[in-house]
Amino acid sequence: MPDGPLALEASWNASTVARCILAEGIGAKASHHAGTFACNAALFLTLRNAPPGTAVGFLHVPHLGWPVGPRIGRLVRAVEIALDALRGSHPAR
Repeated sequence: MPDGPLALEASWNASTVARCILAEGIGAKASHHAGTFACNAALFLTLRNAPPGTAVGFLHVPHLGWPVGPRIGRLVRAVEIALDALRGSHPAR
């Protein structure tokens, strides 16, 4: 966007989300970069257009080794944990 900022900061705490996922025995790490193409565009546009006070971030789902890698159930569980962390209802928060 020519009239917009070069970058926007996610409005959720990626470190907290990663810590909660790790506490459940699922691999995770916080990153401060949503990528350079579609992921970054999706995050930027969502941050730019979300109502004030909305928690916005980006959760990368691993692709390495797919479909042999992490099973879909663990990926779904990681997303559930992330949502719980954002709601403040995960014990590791």
